[in-house]
Amino acid sequence: MKLKLVTVIIKENNRCTTRKQYEAGSDDEQLPNSFTDGSRFVGNSGRKAVEIKSNTNQTHVEIILRYLATIIYIRRHGVYLSVALRIPERIVQEQTDNEFDICTSGCSRSETVKIGEALANPISFTRCHGVRIKIPLKIAIGE
Repeated sequence: MKLKLVTVIIKENNRCTTRKQYEAGSDDEQLPNSFTDGSRFVGNSGRKAVEIKSNTNQTHVEIILRYLATIIYIRRHGVYLSVALRIPERIVQEQTDNEFDICTSGCSRSETVKIGEALANPISFTRCHGVRIKIPLKIAIGE
């Protein structure tokens, strides 16, 4: 399937991010390098929960959701667009066939993100959700 319009909606999460929307159309000369409100990230410059990065000619955009250890890739191929996701396998496995979103709050217990199991970047996740993870010293120092 060849896409001519892509809309990414990031749901509000009280601890991490406000609602954000990204839109790209095949009629655009370059892929937008910001959300529809003009911002390029959520959070402060040192701890960005969500961020948009683009290459210099803006044919490739990455929307990075650090609190989910997820990246959404949007690319231009001529007059068409493509979308790809890099997402922890555990999050994908928790979705049912009739769901079209990823939940981190306000969902049933089986659909919530599990810190130890789902995330590749637990430090960002714990900061975002205000949770502390205790790691045994031997594991932390790699013994």
